[in-house]
Amino acid sequence: MRFQIYSYGPEPLAVVFEPMAAETVIRQGDYITVEWQGDEPGAIAHRPEYLEIGDPAGGLTNAWNSSGKDILY
Repeated sequence: MRFQIYSYGPEPLAVVFEPMAAETVIRQGDYITVEWQGDEPGAIAHRPEYLEIGDPAGGLTNAWNSSGKDILY
């Protein structure tokens, strides 16, 4: 599954990828693309200070900024 996360709020949006604890910040009006691979569902949690993206159980997460640059590896 592939989906995009946009930042439309007044502040940039921090996104944390678990379990690798990788973090990126989406500037206002920008987005990232996330791809999940695996048979189990992943998780998205809105935390007070950031958005948390959790890998699917036994799966893999890839993510790119709006320019196409890989932001996890």
